[in-house]
Amino acid sequence: MGSILAGDFAFAILHLSKSSAVRLCMRNALRDRRTRLKVIAILNRDGGTFRTLDMPAFAEATREVFARAGHDLDARIVSGPELIGALDEASSASGHDVMLAGGGDGTVSAAAAIAFRNGKPLGILPAGTMNMFARVLKIPLELNDAVAALAQGHVGPADIGTVDDRTFVHQVSVGLHPRFVRVRNERPFQSKFGKIRASVGALFHAIADPPRFPVRITLDGETTQMNLLSVSISNNRYGDSPLPFAERADGGVLGVYTTRPLRPGPLIRLTADMLFGTWRSNRDLEETLTDRVALEFPTLPERANFVIDGELVPMSPRAEFRIHPGALQVLYPNVPAA
Repeated sequence: MGSILAGDFAFAILHLSKSSAVRLCMRNALRDRRTRLKVIAILNRDGGTFRTLDMPAFAEATREVFARAGHDLDARIVSGPELIGALDEASSASGHDVMLAGGGDGTVSAAAAIAFRNGKPLGILPAGTMNMFARVLKIPLELNDAVAALAQGHVGPADIGTVDDRTFVHQVSVGLHPRFVRVRNERPFQSKFGKIRASVGALFHAIADPPRFPVRITLDGETTQMNLLSVSISNNRYGDSPLPFAERADGGVLGVYTTRPLRPGPLIRLTADMLFGTWRSNRDLEETLTDRVALEFPTLPERANFVIDGELVPMSPRAEFRIHPGALQVLYPNVPAA
C-alpha cells in the first residue's frame, strides 16, 4: 500500500525537473499518494478517556478529518462486551483498507491480535492511561492530534510477539508486575487519577512483599535454572524512557529482562532507576536480546498469572515466546518535525 503523506516536496521536485521522464514518474508517484483509503474505526466507549467523551461527536469529527485528507472513514461506537465481535467483523471485511481501533491498552492488544490473524492493517487511537504501543509507534497521545497525524499517515510493517498462541505488542511479565497489577485491580478506581493513585499504593505493596519463584530459561539452546523476582519479555528492546516501552517497532528482537530476588533497599533503588530512566546502569536488572525464548516453571502457585499487555492472564507451566518481524501492518502517523 502506497504512502499517504502530503506531496509538497514531490511537487517542488517536479517543478524543478526538466526531464519528461522524471515528470512522468513523479506524476505516477503523486497519483499513488492520493489513494483514497477506506477506514473502519472501532471505538470502545468503555475504554479509558472515551468514557468521558461525547462519542458521537468525536466519531463525526474523526470522520471529517479523514475526509479532508482524502479518505473514507466509517466509525462504529461499541461497548466493551461488543468489542471483540466488532473487531473480528471489521478486520475480516473486504471493503476496508485499514481498521482503526480506539481505546486503552487492552483494546489495542485485542485489535492487534485480530489484525495480525486476519492480515488487516491496524491504526491506533490512544485513549488509555499508558498507551504503550501508541508510544512505540510515535502516535501523539492527545486524541485530536492523533487523529490528525494518522489521517496523514502511512501503512508500514511492525513486529509482534507471541507467547504460545497468544500475541502481545508490548510485553509479558512474570513475578513482581503481576503482583502489582493484581493488588491495583483490587482497589476500586473510576478515573485516570484514581488508577494512578491505586497504582502507587499497589507498587508499595509489591515492594514490601516481593515474590520469588524458580524458572528455567532456555535461550539459544541453553537452559539455565534460577530464582527470580521478575522476568519481562518485550516486543523489541526497551528504550531509555522512564516508561518501559520499545524504542522502535521494527527492531526484530525480543527483550528479556530478568531480576533476581532483592532486599528492600536494592529493590527500592531499582524502582527509582526505572522511574527516572537510569535502569540500564543498575546491575540488578539484566537484559538479553533474542528472537525466541522459553520459560518453564517447576512450581506454579495458586492464582499465578502473566501480565500480557497490561492484562492478567493465567500462567502455563511452560511458555514459548517468539518475535514475528514485520508481521503486523500498522498505520504510522505523520508527525511534523519539532
